[in-house]
Amino acid sequence: MQGMTGANDNIRLVMSIVPQGYYLANSCNYILPSHTIDLYCLLGFLNSKTINWFFRCFSTNSNVNGYEVDNFPIPRLDLGVQLRISELVKEVIETKRINNLTDTSTIEKQIDEFVYQAYELSKDDIKIIEQSI
Repeated sequence: MQGMTGANDNIRLVMSIVPQGYYLANSCNYILPSHTIDLYCLLGFLNSKTINWFFRCFSTNSNVNGYEVDNFPIPRLDLGVQLRISELVKEVIETKRINNLTDTSTIEKQIDEFVYQAYELSKDDIKIIEQSI
């Protein structure tokens, strides 16, 4: 997870899975899930429009602090939903690995739809989130 971001950036949270044997340096943080959730599914949530919107509502400085991320309300999901989100996240990662310029917005929108459902957001809630990002 990046540790610094522009307070006015549309996307404030940028997270990835770091391959084994890699180490992070300045302005990066590690996240270790506290409850049983597929790591790729968690990555899908943390990079979603909903979580970015939530973070922007409560953070006005350029730091992305670990305690702020720890406070994100990640719902418990059944295994089937976790695996579907995980598959979509892996598809984005693989597509970007092959060509970082490839547009993955259609896949990312599918992930966002799962996240909206997990939080039981109304159409009005979704409209607010999507207009703000």
